[in-house]
Amino acid sequence: MVAESVLDLVLVADVGGSNYHLGDEALAQVAVEQLQKRGTVRFTVVTADGLSPFAGYSAGTVAPPRFDPTVGSAADAGRDVVLAGVGHTALAAAIRGADALLVAGGGNVCASWPHMVAVRVAALRIARDAGVPAVLTGQSVGPALTRRQQSLLAEVLPGAALVGCRDEASLALVGRLAPSAHAVLQLDDAVATIELPTTGLPARFVMLTTHDLARAVDTAVVADRLAVASGFPVVVMPNTDADVAVAAAVAAAATHPGVLAGPLLSPGQFLGAVRRAHLVVSSRFHPIVFALAAGVPCVAISSDAYTAAKLDGALAHAGMSAWRLPSAVLASRAAGELIDEALRRRSELADHLAGVTAAWPDSSQHHWADVWTALNGQPLDLRPCVVGATGLSPTAVDVLALQRLEAEGHSRLALAEDRADTAEEYAQSLREARDVDLQELANAREYALSLRQVLDARDLEIAALRPALDTC
Repeated sequence: MVAESVLDLVLVADVGGSNYHLGDEALAQVAVEQLQKRGTVRFTVVTADGLSPFAGYSAGTVAPPRFDPTVGSAADAGRDVVLAGVGHTALAAAIRGADALLVAGGGNVCASWPHMVAVRVAALRIARDAGVPAVLTGQSVGPALTRRQQSLLAEVLPGAALVGCRDEASLALVGRLAPSAHAVLQLDDAVATIELPTTGLPARFVMLTTHDLARAVDTAVVADRLAVASGFPVVVMPNTDADVAVAAAVAAAATHPGVLAGPLLSPGQFLGAVRRAHLVVSSRFHPIVFALAAGVPCVAISSDAYTAAKLDGALAHAGMSAWRLPSAVLASRAAGELIDEALRRRSELADHLAGVTAAWPDSSQHHWADVWTALNGQPLDLRPCVVGATGLSPTAVDVLALQRLEAEGHSRLALAEDRADTAEEYAQSLREARDVDLQELANAREYALSLRQVLDARDLEIAALRPALDTC
C-alpha cells in the first residue's frame, strides 16, 4: 500500500495577535479547510502570537520578520534593510523546507499596512529564490500603494504561480504593476465558509456592524430607524475585539429598546447569524460578503477610499454596487431613504441575490482546485472564476452621485498624500546628502588629524636627532 504524500505548506495569513478579526480568521480557516479537502496538508502558519482561540484547525507556527509598521519613506528604508536579511530568518528556513507557500486572502496589500506588505514580499522572495511554488488567493491590492511598494510587488508577483484577485480594481492594478503575473479574478474566499449554529440571538433580526466609534451616535440613529421600519430587533454585531466596545456604544446611544449589542462569534457562527437576518447593514467587509453569499439583502457603508474599493468589489460580483453609502451621509435623509427602500424591496433583492449567486459555490470550488494545482507545481490553465452580474439599483436615492462625490474627495486626498510622499522623499534625500557631506567632513578631519600626528612624530624624530647633528 502506497502512503499518501503530505504537502508541507507555509500559510501567510493575518491571524493571531491581540485583536481577533473575524474576516481574516475566516480567510485562513477556509484556506485550511479547502486544501484539506484535496489532500493531506501539514500547515505552518506565519504568526508571531499563536493561533486565535476561534481557529478551527491545528497548525505549527513561525514568526515573521519584524517590520516597522510606520508609514513613510524613512521607515521604507528600514524595512528594506530587514528585507535584505530575510534569508537568515526562521521564515526563510520554514519556506525553504516546505513544498509550497500560500498567501491567504485579505486586504493587507495596501499602503496603510506597510509591515504586512513587507511580510508578503519577503515570503514571496524567499519562495521564488528557493524554487517553492507560491500562490496568492483572494487579494485586494491597493488602492493606495507607495512607489516603493509598487516596485517590490512588480518584482515578486510574476514569480507566483497564481495571483487571485477578489475585485476588478485589484486585478487591473496587478496587471499594471506586473503584466506577466498569472493573475485571475475570483470571489472572496470567505464565500466557502462553513456555517455553524448560533445561539443567543433573536430568531429574526436586522444585523448592523460598524467599526467606527467616532460615528457611534450617527450609527445609533440608523439603528433606531431600522428597528422602527423593520419591526425587528437590531443587533449590533462586532467583527473584532475592538468592535465590541463600538457595538456597546451604539446600543447605548440608541433610543429604541430593540437595539442590542451582539456577541463576538467565529466565522461559521457569524454566517449562521447572517442567514437569520432580515437585512444586513455594515461598514465591515465580510458581513457584506456573507450576506451576498447567503442571499440576504444588504447595504454597505464606506468610510474611505480603501473601504469603498473593497466593498464595491464585493458588491459588484452580485450587481449590487449601488447599495453602498459613504459614511459621511450616514445620518442624512439619503441614508434613511436608502435603508427604507432596501426594507421595502427586500423580497425583490433576495430573489435577485438568489439568482446571481447560485453559481458561487461551484465558482469557489473551481478556484480552490486551481489553487491546489498551482501549489503542487502543476501546469495551470488560467480562467476567471466569476462572471459579472446584472445590476440592481435603488430608485429613491441617487447613490451613484454620492459615490462620485466621495470618489472625487478621495482622489484629492490621494493627490495630497502623493505630494506629501514626494516631499518626504525629497526631504529624506536632502537628509541623506547632508549625512554624506557630514561624513565626508568627518573623514577629512580624521585625515587631517592623522597627518598632524605624522608631522608631530616627524618633529619628535628631528628633535631627537638634532643633538647628534650639532656634534658633527
